Amino acid sequence: MDYSEIADAIVDGDKSRYREWLAQEAGDLALRIANFDLISPLAVLPLARISAYGEADIEQLAEGCGMDPADLQYHLAALSEFGFVEESDSGFDVTPLGMRAFIAIGRNMIIRERYELKRRFEALDRVFRKMNAHAQ
Repeated sequence: MDYSEIADAIVDGDKSRYREWLAQEAGDLALRIANFDLISPLAVLPLARISAYGEADIEQLAEGCGMDPADLQYHLAALSEFGFVEESDSGFDVTPLGMRAFIAIGRNMIIRERYELKRRFEALDRVFRKMNAHAQ
């Protein structure tokens, strides 16, 4: 299955709120996946890239995640320590546990975005109906 759209949405999400969102998702996920609460929420960014696009080295991940290589190395070390990614000949690759975490995050993200879009649509619809009532 192609997970690139999910990874891109996680990595390229609204920068003004993605740190808050990632922190919430990481906290929720920590209840279901052991040790997930011990890594930074920003570690989700390289996890998403590796899960969707396959093995990658530091330079590829830094560019794809928009992160400083030193910060990225810190997050990859934590992901490796707790079994979400592993070092490979080409850099880093996702483990089954890491893929489970990525899919759970992606699923939660889609649920959250759908809810927010529905709320926004309902608010716009109320305004539209009021405008139509006053126009007549």
